[in-house]
Amino acid sequence: MTRLKTAEWGAFYKYGTFSNLERIRPMLCEGKFYFAPPSQLNDPADCRNIVKDHSPEEIEEFLIEANRQFYGDARRDEYIKRGIKTFGAVTLLEQMTKQFNKLMDSSYGVFSLTRRPDNLALWAKYADDHKGYCLVFSNLSEFFNVYEVSYSDKIPLRLNLESDSSQATFLCTKSAEWSNEEEARILARPPGIQALPAGALRGIILGEHCNEMNELTVVGWIREYNANLDVKRARFNSATQKLEFLTITSSRPPSSAAEV
Repeated sequence: MTRLKTAEWGAFYKYGTFSNLERIRPMLCEGKFYFAPPSQLNDPADCRNIVKDHSPEEIEEFLIEANRQFYGDARRDEYIKRGIKTFGAVTLLEQMTKQFNKLMDSSYGVFSLTRRPDNLALWAKYADDHKGYCLVFSNLSEFFNVYEVSYSDKIPLRLNLESDSSQATFLCTKSAEWSNEEEARILARPPGIQALPAGALRGIILGEHCNEMNELTVVGWIREYNANLDVKRARFNSATQKLEFLTITSSRPPSSAAEV
């Protein structure tokens, strides 16, 4: 079975908005982050099994595997084969998928990350048109299995709820139209609030259009809790057509403006 690829990027990033300030405080000051169930992800096909482009033979193989994992040997493979013959593979898959999706929502939480802090499209999409922020994480691969998301026009039909999530390829495969997000993700069981190790979060970059109140609030929290975090602000350099990052407060000796 195909295994997921581990993301060994050295650093990871996560964009967000200031629409709910109180949700940000636990992240900055307590290292607590929300791992969302699949139904709350912005891609409705994320972590879901998709029938498109799969042959009847592939669907039958998937349904038999699903039946074994849900019900063990009690109903036998012949039960699925009779159901396919009576209702058709696609109809039967649609019904089983409803049960599967409910199970996934109670089983897995997803913490989405990205590869770069200077992705202008993500600043616009996830950080409120550069008014939000981007969290800066250390090499999280030292603490977790962080898996690269692969992008494909054909989403794998897989059902694997074993403890080895590295084999659950459908959890980290998305349509090619999402490829500009350069995503990696951590999977947790169950979904909900999870605490990351001390030192996992290194800092926060404020968007170029972040307002003064939000900046003062973030800096105030970090000082109040003695959080060892860098605070920077993004600025678009019209000459280079790239973002650069200016230090507001630093937990380390000063460095160049463009360093993250």
